[in-house]
Amino acid sequence: MKSSLRLIISTIILATVLLLCAITTCACIDGSKGLEYEVNSDGETCTITGLGTYSSKDLVIPSKIGDYEVTAIADYAFQKTDIETFSGGKNLTRIGMKAFDNCSELKKVDLPIGITEIGYGAFDLCVRMTEINIPNTVKTIGGNAFCACTSLKSIIIPDSVTCIESGAFGYCVSLTSICFPASIRSVGEGLVGNNSLTTIDVDADSPVLSSIDGNLYANFSRVFISYACAKPDSSFDIPKTVVRIGTLSFAGCLNLKTISIPKTVDSIGTGIFFMSPNIETIYYEGTIEDWRRIDKADGWNTDTESIFTIICTDGTIAMDGTVTYN
Repeated sequence: MKSSLRLIISTIILATVLLLCAITTCACIDGSKGLEYEVNSDGETCTITGLGTYSSKDLVIPSKIGDYEVTAIADYAFQKTDIETFSGGKNLTRIGMKAFDNCSELKKVDLPIGITEIGYGAFDLCVRMTEINIPNTVKTIGGNAFCACTSLKSIIIPDSVTCIESGAFGYCVSLTSICFPASIRSVGEGLVGNNSLTTIDVDADSPVLSSIDGNLYANFSRVFISYACAKPDSSFDIPKTVVRIGTLSFAGCLNLKTISIPKTVDSIGTGIFFMSPNIETIYYEGTIEDWRRIDKADGWNTDTESIFTIICTDGTIAMDGTVTYN
């Protein structure tokens, strides 16, 4: 009798555990809005996972669904949907990876105070988005977060942001205004490659970033991050403080024809001249052998749309690798 009772109790406990697991992992539908959501493991909050039966093109995320506070938008939640505007509820703290990727009709985004993380590629390819309000609670802007938002003209980065990952504002070809605050402690490369900037502004108190002649550098000007592509200059001399030329650092530069690289440079990132069609000459302040010793990423000079010659102190190197000594 006792063993039968134990079996019954064990079965009830197991069924309860399985039910709780199902609640935390199964997608549900908000009865009033139609949005898909999942209850998080804490049993008190939830994550929006998709549109579900939500029909309006003006996406409004509620603060709560039933008894659950809405704290996050899942990875890929609204990818390739036709929403036109987005505003989030006051409890929202995280926007997941590629959550709004390729939402080609999205024009306006209003992020609530409370957001702390904008995930990788969150607004990738939102080509009609003209404005973005980043609240001063955001700490991390993920890699490619606003990549290829081709209509975005200006961005204000609040001084709450401490980390901006690689390519966060890359290929924002209409971008004419941006300023990086002193709060930033960690940055990736290719932050604003291929832009319409004549100057890239940095707070003078920044311990990580600096703007020299309107171009972006990191780590006490040792890393060249991005060139302001709308500058009218046809030539540019990389400072002798630089030891690394970052990924996509000259991407989309239409006016540049000649670039001088100092001997201090010991590494070069991927695609530094991507979509820069008019580069003719690279002047290198070292020998051919010195040039060969530089650690170059695979594809460092691919997709440039340029045919350029590297002129070293003792000879030249053609695009096909042909070497001619003086």
